[in-house]
Formats: sequence, structure tokens, C-alpha cells
Amino acid sequence: MLALPADYSLLEVLYLFAGYYAVHTAVLFFTLGVYGGSLRRKKFKAGEWFLSVCLAFLLGMQGARGLLVIYGPLLAVEVIRCGAVLWAGKRLKQADWMIGIWVLMNCLSNFLGSRLPISAGGDFSRNIRKGLYKLWKVVVPDIVGIMGGHSSGVPGRICLGILLINAVVILFAILYKIWKKRELEAMEWIYLVVCASPVMTALMVAFTTVESTGRYYFVFLAVLSLAAVMLLARQENNLIPIKVICWAAAGFLMVGNLFHLYVPMMKSKEPPENDYKAVVDFLKENDYLLAYASFENANTMTLVSDGEVRVAPAASVEKMDICKWLSSKEWYPPEISRDQVTAYVVTESQMPEFFVFLQDKEDEIKRIWQTGKFHIYVSDYNYANIED
Repeated sequence: MLALPADYSLLEVLYLFAGYYAVHTAVLFFTLGVYGGSLRRKKFKAGEWFLSVCLAFLLGMQGARGLLVIYGPLLAVEVIRCGAVLWAGKRLKQADWMIGIWVLMNCLSNFLGSRLPISAGGDFSRNIRKGLYKLWKVVVPDIVGIMGGHSSGVPGRICLGILLINAVVILFAILYKIWKKRELEAMEWIYLVVCASPVMTALMVAFTTVESTGRYYFVFLAVLSLAAVMLLARQENNLIPIKVICWAAAGFLMVGNLFHLYVPMMKSKEPPENDYKAVVDFLKENDYLLAYASFENANTMTLVSDGEVRVAPAASVEKMDICKWLSSKEWYPPEISRDQVTAYVVTESQMPEFFVFLQDKEDEIKRIWQTGKFHIYVSDYNYANIED
């Protein structure tokens, strides 16, 4: 399922943004492996723990995504685990305290890494009043989309529903064991962390002004896959029919997605007609060969243009500053001349921040075109910044 997605959003994660998400995914599963191994052995390995803390610090330098996807959920589940031990009427042993301290060290290390001056930053504000509306109208549809709910067809949606039901049943079975004061296996605690990761991401996006995109929730597919593996590992004979149904659903999705997405894409000679292609075509037709946009949109547009238009990523449209660790300084002044025509591609939701950038520049930067959610502004002078 992870290798053969039913939606272009996951293809972006696997290929276009692989340099960013591959690191997060690798660190996620390495950290989960260390966590599960420590729970299973009831002791720690100093080398693994030290390496994980170092990775947490380095990941923090790429921004706050590591805290959101890995270390925040890990800390939340560890608090639940310690609470479950006390709930069962037991005392926390030395191993429990050590694992808890290690989890806390990972969180602190990641946070400290994100606070360095050379770290990648991110600007957003709260969206408390409209959070529930955004969660239901924007975030949930994006989650359904990246899981293939919009493009899989009726049979595919039925298969997704089967796998989703299996994931939910396993989650509630684990919570029931906690309620009944039963001891959980290491894999069950790992499953809770994987489940918590996309949920925390969804809530953060909903209750802040961060623009939602399906690729933020790619871990939901890992939840479905891990749940299917956990079902297969069960030894009860009465579960054999359920195992067959779930794995038949997973196999149908893999084969169906192959012919639904990959085959047509390989046969196609041109990129699909969408807002990204419309923007790129407009920039090429008018000889605007240098532009700036948010990280997500910049990478996609540069790819769609086959490199004919250089759309450099900006960490924020409020400052038009360089995406640290994720871009080349050769795309920003003073490495390139400021005396050249430059375009700025901004989405509708980014307009309030972009208006801050426009202060004192209204006469120099003019809005010239709009398509879909994108607004295009142009100036005869490059106002981008290599520093924030």
C-alpha cells in the first residue's frame, strides 16, 4: 500500500519530497525500534539511546515536524504507559523511569535543535475559533484523499473501509486491555505511537493557520499497514477468515492502484492539467523564469516545468526567506542579481502573510494573474532574502 498509492499526494511524499520525508520516516521507525526494544528487554542500550537523541537534535534543525510526527506522540504514549502501570496497581521500576527519561531527552533534544539560529523555521498562528470547521471541511477530506478515498472507486473504498475497521478494532482492543489492567506487548505500545502521530498532526493543522495538504497525514497509511501486520501475527484460529479478508483487501488495493495510477501516468506524455501546470505555463509564456513560492508549491512547479522555470522555495511568504537545509543559497540574492524580473506565487490562504511582505512595496510588486488558489505577483527587482 505504501509503495503503490491511489493518490498523487502520496506520490509527492515518495518521490518529490523524498529528501525531506525519507529522513523523518527513517528516524521515526528507528526511534520506534529503540522504544519497542527497550520495553521488551526492560533495559536500555546506551549506544542506541545516544544515537536516537543525536538524530532528534539533527531532525529538529529541519523544523518542528519531527516533534509533531515523532517525539510529541512518543511522549504522550509514554505518559499513558506510565499511567497504565500505576493504574494496574504496580510501581514504576527503574527500567520504566529510564525509558521515560530517554523519551523526554528525545523531545528536549529535538526542541533545542529547532531553536538554533541556523534551523529551519515556520510561522503560523492559532485558529481556535474555526478549528473544528477546518478539521471537518479541510483536514478530514485531505486525510481521506491521501488514503485513496476520493480516487479508489467503490471497490477500493470498500477495501479501505475493511482495513480501517481492522485498525480501529485493534486500537480499541489495546485501550480495553489498558482499562482491564492487563500488560501490553511492546508492539502494542508502538502501534499507539503510530496512531497518535497523524492524529496530532491533524489537530495541529486544524487549530493553526498552517495550510493543510494530504501529504502531512501519510502516516495514516502506516497505521493501516501495521494493523494488518498485527492481525496476521495473531495465532487464534478463529481469526483466519478475518485475516484472509483483510489481506485480500490489501492485495486488491495494491493491484488496483497499480493500474489506476501508475500505468496511466507512465503512458502520459504531459503533466496532468491542474493549477500547478496553469501557473507554470503562464510563467513560461511571459518569460518569468525565476519565481518564489512556499516549499510544497515551489518543488511541484519546478518539477512540472521540467526545470524550465526555477521556482525557489521560501520558508515564509511573509519574509520570502530561504528554506534552510531544504534549498540552495544560489537561488537567492545576493548569490544572484537583484536586478531581474521576479515572480511570487502565493495561495489564497497565504495572502494575509504576503500582505506583510508587500508593505512599502505596493508600487513595485504588482498582481498580474490568478488561477484557482494561486495569485501571481511580479516585480522588476528581486526582493527575496537569503536570511530571515
